[in-house]
Amino acid sequence: MIGKRVSAVIFLVLMVAGMAAVSLRADLSSLGGAAQLLSGKTAALMEQSFASAFPFRDQLLQLGWDIRFAAGRRQEEHCFIGEDCIIPNIPEPSESCLEQNIAGVSRFASVNSRIPVYFALVPTAAAIQQEDLPEFSLGSMVNQKELINSVYQELSGTVSSVDVYGSLFNNNEKYLYYRTQDNLTALGGYYVYSAVGARMGHRVRDPQDFDVQYVRHDFIGDLGRRFPYARVKPDIISLFHYRKYDRRYHVSTTLDGGERVMDSLYDMEKLFSQDPMEVYLGERGTMTTISVEEGPYNQKLLVFADDSCLSWLPLLANHYEEVLLVDLETATKKEIRYLDTFYYDQVLFAFSTDTFMHKDYIASVSGN
Repeated sequence: MIGKRVSAVIFLVLMVAGMAAVSLRADLSSLGGAAQLLSGKTAALMEQSFASAFPFRDQLLQLGWDIRFAAGRRQEEHCFIGEDCIIPNIPEPSESCLEQNIAGVSRFASVNSRIPVYFALVPTAAAIQQEDLPEFSLGSMVNQKELINSVYQELSGTVSSVDVYGSLFNNNEKYLYYRTQDNLTALGGYYVYSAVGARMGHRVRDPQDFDVQYVRHDFIGDLGRRFPYARVKPDIISLFHYRKYDRRYHVSTTLDGGERVMDSLYDMEKLFSQDPMEVYLGERGTMTTISVEEGPYNQKLLVFADDSCLSWLPLLANHYEEVLLVDLETATKKEIRYLDTFYYDQVLFAFSTDTFMHKDYIASVSGN
């Protein structure tokens, strides 16, 4: 039955393409000889001809995508296309990046041995949403669980590792990752927070301790824009607000040429910007300080993390008086060297597996 439908669709495409070709040929015949073809005027006319010859271009491209999908094509440009999600297939790890990053974290922990240092690797959707992947993909994917355990083993004795993988995998039937963006949803962030918070000695807040605000139901992320013809539903952006006790927040971020200050964990002005993910803590800078007022805690936390922390760090911040988030990718050696680690009670490294095994800038944390 599927074969008959595909054959009928292919016939329709060929028929429409043939009609468009005839139309295009008729339009081009009016463009004149060689001299005119070399002129800029003719180039403009040709562009108009193509546009008029293919008035249903988007529909044809959508049809072509549907045909490939119906025929079983589920991979495009290193991404797996599911029934209702797009999941990047991360490349094989760079051994040199892994070695440098592990060495950098280890040196930092050794130099700052008086401070408890925690380390979390956050798996990507490919490791957790395996049921959404095509069957052929499983043999070609990086075994992220194995890689995480290997890194934790190498850092054993110098840092306290956090089992984020288990927390996410045990809830993999839930909406943990965006369908069109390579990052965790607010709910996925909650389960990372629950693992990190518990490992760092905090009483993790229950989901009912938060008000969940659904601020967008039409979010199309980078992956959705990259594959506009994949029939994937838009994503929902939601925000967790701690409600059990009153908290006041002060967020300051160093940006090129100045500082941005907010009195909220969320920048609602960014919600409909080019990067709606900046709703979490606002525009990303090298250093972001979160101060929590009217809270019962006096501990201070130093965090080195990538963008995978955006959905869960606002939740973890409720357990501290102050949190400093450092972006090692943009921080200069001088900025790293002058960090006063003795000011902080705990240190947390948290990166996606993709970042940790492909970006060597994490090694710079050691100051070398």
